[in-house]
Amino acid sequence: MRNKIILGTVQFGLPYGINNSIGQLNQEAVFEILNYSHENNISTLDTANAYGTATQVIGNFHKQYKKHFQVNSKFHVSEGNLSNSVESELKQMDIDSFHVYSFHSFKDFKSCSQQMKMQLRALKKEERIHKIG
Repeated sequence: MRNKIILGTVQFGLPYGINNSIGQLNQEAVFEILNYSHENNISTLDTANAYGTATQVIGNFHKQYKKHFQVNSKFHVSEGNLSNSVESELKQMDIDSFHVYSFHSFKDFKSCSQQMKMQLRALKKEERIHKIG
């Protein structure tokens, strides 16, 4: 049974948050959180390329522990070729596909080109992305 909780990962890669007094989490702390989450049926992570080293740390966890999460990610329109970005992120995180791949902002959604929409549809057809948001 999948849990309805999605774990955000921005602090895995950046010293983020107005109330964050400890800064960016080290890899050991991240692995502890991810192991606890996995053991407690939290099966989905929310991340983005914009989250510093978060995707790298998630990939390190997947490779070291052989426990995999379903991953939702976000992108900025300015990232260029989406196919290359998606393949790079998937490889880095040691996963086959994104559950959801979303625009990082409404501004990105509004400025999305026809070519980028075609790339998103192709990635979905190839099952590299299951849902587009």
